[in-house]
Amino acid sequence: MDKVTDWAYLLFNETTDEEVKAVAIMLLNGDLSIKELTKMDSIKVHFSSVKKKRRKGYIKSKELNKFVEEHLILGD
Repeated sequence: MDKVTDWAYLLFNETTDEEVKAVAIMLLNGDLSIKELTKMDSIKVHFSSVKKKRRKGYIKSKELNKFVEEHLILGD
């Protein structure tokens, strides 16, 4: 997987805040860019946290794959 997918997964699992979860799904599907995400004040703290977690290897492949399968919207 790429780093944007990793960030979306970590962001989704970072919190119970539904707004953050929605942003993570938008990021996964390409509906939101990293540039747009970093301008969102409510997400900045979460995003800096997930970037650190990714560097430290907090990604579990099976859980990441399940997240992508459940939330990635594929075109017809």
